Parts: sequence; structure tokens; C-alpha cells
Amino acid sequence: MRRSGGYSLGRPLREITLGQVVRAMQEPIYVRGCLAEPEPCPREHACALPAHWQALQGQIGAFLDGTTLADVQRGRRPFQPGDSGNNAFSRRENDRR
Repeated sequence: MRRSGGYSLGRPLREITLGQVVRAMQEPIYVRGCLAEPEPCPREHACALPAHWQALQGQIGAFLDGTTLADVQRGRRPFQPGDSGNNAFSRRENDRR
């Protein structure tokens, strides 16, 4: 912790993802509690959405792990459904080239 308050980062902003920050500050994020359980959900047979919840869970993880603090600092807008390459993910790929 810094003397004036707050935290000092040990790595550059471009090397720290939102996913790393979220995991360091709190428990993992689950869109549905059943995804956090090690055993299959007892209502799985009656639920029409397990694959959709899992897909959404994957998208949230990809977003958090694909967005760096540098992206946030630069004001890069997050990925929006229907985007065609105009998002932080594709720009980061282009930045690496």
C-alpha cells in the first residue's frame, strides 16, 4: 500500500487483465450458482438452459481476461455483440503485430 493511500501496481497496465483484478479482489463470478458446484445440478434434466449458461460464463471470462487495465485507461469501449473487429480484443491483436 502506498503512503498516500491506494495501491501500487507491480506490472505495467498492459500486463494486468480485469479478470486478474476480479479474481484477486473477490471470489469468482458465476452467472448461475449451479455453475460453481462440483456436482451436476439436480434440476439439470428440467433446465433448458445449461449450455447457454455455460456459454455466457465463458464469454464473461473471455471479456474479463481479454481486457487489460491499459484498455480501460485508454477508454477503449468493450466488445459489443454484433461488433466486427471494432473492440478491445481485435485491437489488442492488431497492436501485437
